Amino acid sequence: MTNISSRSGGRSASKPQLKSLTLQQLFDKEFPPREHLIAPWLREGESALIWSEPGVGKSMLSLSIALCIAGGGELMGWKSERPRRVLVVDGEQHIEDIKERAGFLMGTVDGVDANEAAQNITIFARQDQDPEASFPDLADPDGQDELFRRAVEGKFDLVILDNFSTLATIEDENSAAAFNPVMDFLLKMKQARVATILVHHANKGGKDFRGSSKLATTFEVILGLQKSTSGKKRHGTSFDIEWTKYRRLKDETVSGRNVWLDGDPLAWGYKVSQDEEVGELVRLIRTHEFTTQAQLAQEMNKMAVGKLSRLKRKAIHELKLISEAEWDACLEDDDDDNPEF
Repeated sequence: MTNISSRSGGRSASKPQLKSLTLQQLFDKEFPPREHLIAPWLREGESALIWSEPGVGKSMLSLSIALCIAGGGELMGWKSERPRRVLVVDGEQHIEDIKERAGFLMGTVDGVDANEAAQNITIFARQDQDPEASFPDLADPDGQDELFRRAVEGKFDLVILDNFSTLATIEDENSAAAFNPVMDFLLKMKQARVATILVHHANKGGKDFRGSSKLATTFEVILGLQKSTSGKKRHGTSFDIEWTKYRRLKDETVSGRNVWLDGDPLAWGYKVSQDEEVGELVRLIRTHEFTTQAQLAQEMNKMAVGKLSRLKRKAIHELKLISEAEWDACLEDDDDDNPEF
């Protein structure tokens, strides 16, 4: 863990010397492996953004991720190999609500060590402070120093910032320059090998995160949560996950998903989203490796013929990902004998 130098007035008293390496020195340098905090999508020192409209479920998901990482569990196919220390910085929720949510979400994480999770998570919440106390502002140098100090001195592996709008004072969120201080902070956390998850709101259209797109440049992973009407939701939590940025090769655990929180006992449920299935169908047909649509259905996890027919219509007529002519051209046999297609 990176040491922090002595501070005066919230700023560093002395700055370390900058360094550079020749390419040969870089080749010769040995680096410790960056282990996954939650596999496969977040490693040590990386940063992720989770965004959605208000009330969709981003705080529920981020707290569940915190429990998973802190207790060495598994969440929706994402695995934490061993317990890690997590700092949750909350700018909005009442501390009693955080307690209640953590209590019922603990049981939704498979294999979690509840005792480890309870010991490894630290809650730093605005609503738990004296009204006269000054809570750190993520866009202010002194506030950044305070959060950085807590992260490093507490030896936290992950800091979850929930949420951007309540933790950072940005006068003009459409100004790229206004986000420079926040980006500097996130990059500094990477240098200290502390992973960060920033929770943020969607823009007015609900199709992307709020503010300048410049903010996206620092993240390895961006998850967009779209409100979903499919799926059960006892606690009002049901959404579609879209991986709008992912720098590594994807596997089935980082595909688009319909997600909901329901059941007795309460559990996270999920399935591959229809849009993801449509995209996979189009990808497969364009390989020209199939001579019939029945073969396609078999390749799509033995999908029912009727469902594949619906996905085909959506790909061609709704999403316009492929034309009818191209679809037929991709097949050596257009399967005219099958009336369902």
